[in-house]
Amino acid sequence: MKHFLHDTKQRRLLLGLATVAVVVVALVAASTGTATAQDVPERDVVEAEVTALMQEARIEGAAIALISGGEVAWTLPLGVRSRVSGTPVTEDSVFEAALLSKPVVAYLAQVLSDAGLFDLDRPLADYLGYDRKVADPRLFEVSARTALMHSTGFPNWRPAGGDLLIEFDPGTMFSYSGEGFVFLQMAMEEVTGRTLESLVTEYVFEPLGMTSSSFVWKESFADQLAVAHDSDGNGLNKFTPAEANAAFSLHTTVRDYATFLLALARGDGLSEKGRMALTTPQMSAEAGIYWSEGLGLEPRREGQALWHWGDQSGYRSFAYVTPNAGEGMVYLSNSENGMLILDRLYELLLSGPATSIAWLNYESLDDPGYKLGRRLLDALADGGVKAAFEAYDAARADLPEEAFVEESLNTLGYTLLRQSRVDEAIAMFELNTVQFPESSNVYDSLGEAWYAKGDLDKSLDYYRRSVLLNPANESGKAMIVVIRDRLAQNRD
Repeated sequence: MKHFLHDTKQRRLLLGLATVAVVVVALVAASTGTATAQDVPERDVVEAEVTALMQEARIEGAAIALISGGEVAWTLPLGVRSRVSGTPVTEDSVFEAALLSKPVVAYLAQVLSDAGLFDLDRPLADYLGYDRKVADPRLFEVSARTALMHSTGFPNWRPAGGDLLIEFDPGTMFSYSGEGFVFLQMAMEEVTGRTLESLVTEYVFEPLGMTSSSFVWKESFADQLAVAHDSDGNGLNKFTPAEANAAFSLHTTVRDYATFLLALARGDGLSEKGRMALTTPQMSAEAGIYWSEGLGLEPRREGQALWHWGDQSGYRSFAYVTPNAGEGMVYLSNSENGMLILDRLYELLLSGPATSIAWLNYESLDDPGYKLGRRLLDALADGGVKAAFEAYDAARADLPEEAFVEESLNTLGYTLLRQSRVDEAIAMFELNTVQFPESSNVYDSLGEAWYAKGDLDKSLDYYRRSVLLNPANESGKAMIVVIRDRLAQNRD
């Protein structure tokens, strides 16, 4: 059984909200957790190898900062912030950190708890004044701790236009949820009477010296912005949040996030109880990965490495650090191709077991499915849908059979959807239904594409087919309700 993040339908929830990468790395002996000079890769060697990887993956820029022995040893900006302008990446380049926002919010919650300003065990619904007589009683089992451990029972995000429903009893299992962090944010803001941005500035950014970080857009970022790019290298419109979102709106630089990661690993600014909450396994996320109150944990011989990743339109990122900051890696990218080299970066820069990389299950440069998808994207650019269909058939001559699995076309379809190339996405999803006519997932994807197109009747038809093939498809059932309601409103 696949982990939920491995499923394309789940992963695209994380992908929905090109190319500069930022890596913070420290190498250390795995058996002792203490860095030695020979463990640290040479700056010039890293520059040559990562530059080659970027070129192969069609990544425009990268910046690397090395952490060794509990401090930032050096930085190495590479490439450009924008394919159009050709402006170089620097240490001061600002990226959307995307889901790397969550560890910062988790740290804030522990600091507020240590200060007696926020009770991590009190139901968040109590803070927000929900009526116990009418609300789902399970809502009052959702605390800050369950939100931080991703065990609220909430989906990652509610269906467009739909209600936020509790899908399982809180505290009983892991299921990644941005909604849980937003619910936590609302409670922290309510109890303190302050915005998340003001709280994180006072309790995190200022004490740690993170001078170029914010959960809201600042005009000063414009001159240093690492522009987002799609998988073809086209620039994307900038997300400029006026209000903070705990799940994904952090903007930061490589130096700032490295500073935060070091503080997190050392427990700076935290009580021992708070440090343990962030660094101790609390919830199994399966496949050898656990979650603390805010971060993924990768077991190593010297203890639990802390890690998280980021994935948002045009940006990809990854952060990893071992106990006491022996070694680690922070990778920020402004490319939708950013994760194609993540496995190689881990192998090049870290000494750990890479359990976290396997758990994330991103495509890599070596994946046959990626190679097929890249050919089809090139064919679409050169000759349209017909050329892509021909390229799909022609690829059977030299690509292995494992390239022609359901996920290959599904991943390509969602790549096209994120680029607003809806008609091409529909064509790829339709091809997938021909190849895998008994799959519930391919019809669900096609239903989503027709929904994006605005054809509610076709969307409803494909969602129905998906649910008929898999009656356990709860997200498909929810979309059927949403579409029926919209059709009824249109008739009225």
